[in-house]
Amino acid sequence: MTVVAGGRAPARPQLIRAMNEQLLLDHIRRSGKLSRADAMARWREWGRAMRFDDGKDYVFAAGMDGQIFMHAQRPQLEGTAGPSDADGRLIIPPLVDAVRSTGNAVRSYTFAKQQGGPPLPKLTTQTRKQARQL
Repeated sequence: MTVVAGGRAPARPQLIRAMNEQLLLDHIRRSGKLSRADAMARWREWGRAMRFDDGKDYVFAAGMDGQIFMHAQRPQLEGTAGPSDADGRLIIPPLVDAVRSTGNAVRSYTFAKQQGGPPLPKLTTQTRKQARQL
């Protein structure tokens, strides 16, 4: 699986941690001590716990199919194409398309951080990382 991991910049230390944890889980799974489903569940759990910028920001991961694999702020979005911006356009699929062609992307859009709240400007960065097969 190739993942697109993003969040507000700078998410690099959290992304590196997530990839290292994935390698560890892959090793444990291959040793027969952990099923693939359990390894994926643990990776999601660790990813959801990651925060940066004094806990205000988070990391998410989406597959190259445009589906969210892990979303630290809104786990209910996992397995979907994600939310739409304030203009009604999906956020994740265009980011994945940009990453597919360039390896990384930055996008600004407006999004209501709280349901029913006012749309606020948001900046998201994405980087393509070849994930190990958990």
